[in-house]
Parts: sequence; C-alpha cells; structure tokens
Amino acid sequence: TLLWTRGNIADALFAAGRASESVRVAAETLPMARAMGAAANYGVYFAARGAEALAWLGQWQAARQLLGDLLALDPPPGSRCRPLLTSGLLQFWQGDFDAACAELTLAVAGYQIVPATATCAYARQALIAAVQHRFDAARAAVQAGLGWCAGTDGPAQITRMCLTGITIAAEQAGAATAGSQPEGAAATASLIRRARSAATSGTASRMPVVQAELATAEAEWSRLQDGHGGSPDRWQEAAAQWEKLSFPHPAAYARRRLAEALLHSAAGASAAARELAGACDAATMLGAGPLLRSIHALAERARIPLPGPAGAPQAGPQPGPAGNLTKRERQVLTLLADGLSNRRIAQDLFISEKTVSVHITHILAKLGVTNRTEAAAAVRRVDITS
Repeated sequence: TLLWTRGNIADALFAAGRASESVRVAAETLPMARAMGAAANYGVYFAARGAEALAWLGQWQAARQLLGDLLALDPPPGSRCRPLLTSGLLQFWQGDFDAACAELTLAVAGYQIVPATATCAYARQALIAAVQHRFDAARAAVQAGLGWCAGTDGPAQITRMCLTGITIAAEQAGAATAGSQPEGAAATASLIRRARSAATSGTASRMPVVQAELATAEAEWSRLQDGHGGSPDRWQEAAAQWEKLSFPHPAAYARRRLAEALLHSAAGASAAARELAGACDAATMLGAGPLLRSIHALAERARIPLPGPAGAPQAGPQPGPAGNLTKRERQVLTLLADGLSNRRIAQDLFISEKTVSVHITHILAKLGVTNRTEAAAAVRRVDITS
C-alpha cells in the first residue's frame, strides 16, 4: 500500500543519511493512516521513524512532542515499540537511566520482535548498564543482540551490536580495578572484524549511518588497544562522520573522546581544550547530562577551564571533614579508593607517577592514616566533596 511504501521510504532515507527528509516523509504517514482508520497501529509505527530521526538530529523537544502525540493514541504493542525505543534513547541521553530501562523493556514486551527492533533495544540497554558499571548485564545484552543478528545479514544490526560490544569492553577496561575482569581480547577482536565485514559488504558502503558506526567502532577499538584514549585520528574521523550526518550527540561524544586521546599525544592540552569546548557547547545545548558531566570531569582532571559552573575552578582547600585536602588530592584519593594503581591514577589525571606518590604521601598525613587501605576506608566514612 501507499502507507507502507511511505513508511519504508522514511526508513531508507534515515539509513541513507538523509534524516531531515526522513522526518518529512514520516510525518506524512500519520494523516494517511488516520484516513484509513489505522492511526494507532500503522500510523504510530511509521510516524515514529520521524521521532527517531529528530532525536538523532538533536531536536529533542520536537521528538518528545511527537512521541507524546503517538503514545497518546494508545497503540498496540507491535506499534508502540518504535516510539518507546526512541523515548528510551532520549531518557538515556538525558540521564534518567531507570526510565530509559523501563521504556526499552516495555518496547520489546508483549509481541514478536524483529532483528531491527531487538538489536536497537539490546544495544541501548547494554550501554545504560555499562554507564552504571553493570558490565555483566551489559555483556549479556550484547550477546542477546548478537543472537538476533544470527538470522540476518543486515549490516545496520550487526554493526550496531559490534560497536556496542567494543564500547562496553573499552569502558570496562577504563574502569578496571582489582575486582573487575574486562572482556577477553579475543572476543572483542572478533567484534571489530565482524563490524568491518558487515560495514563493507553489499550496499553497506553507501549507508552513512553504518559507516559512522564503523568509524566509531574503530575508534573505540583503538581506545581499548592503547589504554590512553585511543587514536586521535580515529576519533577525528568518527566525529567528522557524525557531524556530516548532523547528529550532534554522537559527534560531541566523539569530540570528548578525541580530547582525551589528544591529552596523551604530542598535541597536548591546547588541542584537547578546543575539542572539549566544542563538545561542551553541544552537550549543553542538548541537555545531555551524562555526556556533559563526562566532559567536565575530563576537563577537571586535565585542569582545562570550561565555561559554566561545572567547569569553574575552585581555588584552595574546600571545607568539610576532609577539608585540608586540595582539589587535586581529592581527585587522587577518589581514584585510590576505587582501587586504581599509581600508574592508572597518573594516566587518568595526566600527571607523573612520582607526582601521584607525592600526593598520596600528603593525603595519608592529612587524614592521619598510615596506608592506602586506611585512606580508602576514610573515603567511605566522610564526604570528600563537601
């Protein structure tokens, strides 16, 4: 039918990197479905593509409005899945992880889902779990999503799940402590090989969203390989791909990662500061709380000033139970309590191991303790941010 054709065109336009056109075509489907008496079913299903495109384009208020209108029609489970997937994505990007998980779970409940829907839901659930450091749950979600890829050769689904798996492995490696076991290197290496194969087969080379996801997978893989933020060139390429699509959130994420990689390169803090400033502006405009906090945390560790209260430097010791500690000593103590070695602390704060050792000596003296274990215990007894 004409309605089905228009809906498929909207999907194809999005995959082809023409998200704004996808929004326009998807908007035509709801009036058509309403005229047929199928607004709550086919109308919601196809019009939701427009909301998804709006979310990726950074037009979050418009996406929210459209999602509200669609869900108000009380669609059946098979049609409500798409607006709920997009709503879950927005909740995730805005930092309401519990609401995001609930909506993503509801999206795939109550009917027979298809690979495109399943992989989308599992990828988003996995990323939320990784942000919360629930890495076992994150890996389980990736495996579930990859299971849905077994019956399809669709490059979008395969690349999406492989990117998610590599990202989670890199996140876990970055957060690794004595009690954390990152994903095996061999398993993750198989994901990047599979992503490369999927993204270069058939028509995938002419699918810009797939290519942007592959570029990001390559950058995440480089982050996992070197342990120092990854390759600046890889992150630059990923950011450029997302910016060409006019997708501000993943572009800002790539810029934030690029800044971290630059801090470990010869380019240094000045180049990183430019990338962080751009990423900060984008995340602030979007209202992307978790990304913005990550940007400010990196800027603080690297002592790069950023505009706004979260990036404003605070001079001198802060009042509170651990008030004699300087701001840098508080940062060192927090990482020490997380179980990081002097070497890892030095890497995270972009200082030398010798400087870390000096800070720890001062921390022990100021807290009146004799070793790292007692210092870590002190963190649990007092609020070092007060």
